[in-house]
This record gives sequence, structure tokens and C-alpha cells, in this order.
Amino acid sequence: MEIDLTLNVLEETVSSFFKDFFDEMDLRAVHIPTKAVVLTANRKGFQFKHTFNLMEWDVYFGAKLQLQALRSIRSIIVRQEQALLMEKPKVDGNS
Repeated sequence: MEIDLTLNVLEETVSSFFKDFFDEMDLRAVHIPTKAVVLTANRKGFQFKHTFNLMEWDVYFGAKLQLQALRSIRSIIVRQEQALLMEKPKVDGNS
């Protein structure tokens, strides 16, 4: 199967979609074991990581589903963030 999507296009798409969502974001192209873009980002004091496999995302782009897939990932991150916020101990002045 030939991949039409490039790592650069995938990286630009992910960066553009999440630019206003994260406080800080780092994207790195990797080639081992498969080609992918690794996202490491911070939001509200929490760090999140996600790997975008090039072959998988080539299918999403081919089916014009990349925006739907990115929204799904953002939704998962929001749920993880909410769970982390609930677990975080509250600091009060009475301790």
C-alpha cells in the first residue's frame, strides 16, 4: 500500500488543529518502528502524549475523516483532563 500522506502534512494538520487547545505543544516525526508524528503537549498543568501513525492517518485523509478523528482525540484528552482534575488534591488554607 502506497502512502500519499507525508509526515510534514500530518504534522502541519495536527499543529493547526491543536494550536489554540494546548498551552505548549511539541511535534516530532519518528521513523521507528513505523513513520509517525508524536505529540507531547501541556494543558492546564497536565502533560498529554499521542502518536499519530502515518499509515493510519493516510486512511483517515483518504476517507476525508481526519477532522472527525482529530475531534475524537481532543474529546479523549478533555475526558482525561477532567479525570485528572478530579483526582488532584485540593489545597486549602486550613491544612
